[in-house]
Amino acid sequence: TVFAVNNGMASGAMILMSPIIGKIADAYQGWTEVLLLVAGIFIACALTWLMINAERELFPDENIA
Repeated sequence: TVFAVNNGMASGAMILMSPIIGKIADAYQGWTEVLLLVAGIFIACALTWLMINAERELFPDENIA
């Protein structure tokens, strides 16, 4: 579920970034800067996985003594 949410958020962000990516490609007359930007976004997304603690319970059972 967490992986699906992360992918959904990344897809939505890239849809919103489409106009910005087009302006960058036009401004620099090429795709190198766009590819670097997208690579940076994906690296930042990958680094966020380091903050996930899979051992922590999200909903601890309060009835266990």
